[in-house]
Amino acid sequence: MDIVFNCTNKTCAQELAVDEAGAGTEIECPTCGETLTVPEPTPENTIEAEAPPAKVPGSTKAASGKISVLPKKEKSFSVPVHTGPGEVLIKKPKPTLEVAAKEIDKKIRLKTIRHSECQEVGKDKFDETVTDFLQRIGQENIVGVHSVSYSHFDVTTRQVLSDFGLMIMFRG
Repeated sequence: MDIVFNCTNKTCAQELAVDEAGAGTEIECPTCGETLTVPEPTPENTIEAEAPPAKVPGSTKAASGKISVLPKKEKSFSVPVHTGPGEVLIKKPKPTLEVAAKEIDKKIRLKTIRHSECQEVGKDKFDETVTDFLQRIGQENIVGVHSVSYSHFDVTTRQVLSDFGLMIMFRG
């Protein structure tokens, strides 16, 4: 007769079978390593041994009985079923300015170019940056060009600095 019981570790719950001669002895669960005490045989936890249980590598031997590991119960998981279209995880990028300028349904867009972002090691590239942008969108797509003055806190000098830029409205 074999005593059948489950590991007391809630995450493991491996079902074990031990010969009834091993009742009351301490064993290690071959799945999780938890130290277990083999319960006393009762009519609810004993089964008739059909064949000698096979020794599983890594399992231990109780006093005069063998420990065998019964196959772990399969757990079934449910997969959610959606009735509508799923969420878009990868969004299509916005078209480039050249492509957007050629589209029939052109949206009004806004581009702000700040003077401070066009400074390179003592060279002022503001005019070149604005000219390049205006040439890319094309004169026929320009709705308006507006100057902008603003102040910002410079963390390196710890001062409030004034600067300027352009706000360009265009179709594309």
